[in-house]
Amino acid sequence: ENQEKILLGSRNNELWELSCSDGSILSENGGPITCFHSSYSSGLSMSPNGCNFATTGDDGFLRLWNVFDHSEMKSFEMGMPSRSCAFSPDGNMIAIGFGKPVKENAKVMNGKWSIVNVDTLTIIAERRDTRTCIVEMKWHSRGERIAVGSNDNICVYQIFTKTKPATNVEISLLTIIEQLC
Repeated sequence: ENQEKILLGSRNNELWELSCSDGSILSENGGPITCFHSSYSSGLSMSPNGCNFATTGDDGFLRLWNVFDHSEMKSFEMGMPSRSCAFSPDGNMIAIGFGKPVKENAKVMNGKWSIVNVDTLTIIAERRDTRTCIVEMKWHSRGERIAVGSNDNICVYQIFTKTKPATNVEISLLTIIEQLC
């Protein structure tokens, strides 16, 4: 049956598949389709082609999943917790935002973010312009800009790729929008 679905990640590290039309649970067992991280997870992004999705969490891993059979295709140890991720519009890159609301040790670099090549799972760019946890990331529809949101501001960046597919990316800060509350 071909129907539109919603992927929903829970605080218990469970991934649920729901119907867009009525919100019903679509898994055969009536429960989550998988448990996807060993600790708190909140980064979830669907690839533009709709065939896979990415998750990140406090366990320090980026995981790529097959949307049809829910199998883990690839994983990449990032070395620090992440609360956000976003596929680029062409699906060749994933931006990952790092940090936790409460910094537990020196390994946690709140405000840092990276861009990873999806095919090779290598970091092709990194940046840090804030000192609080990155909680949201959104690419411009053509992929030449990205907005990175933390608890205290939103930074907008220009992205320059020199090769296709991207093996190196240059990032320049365009503006910082301060939160007023």
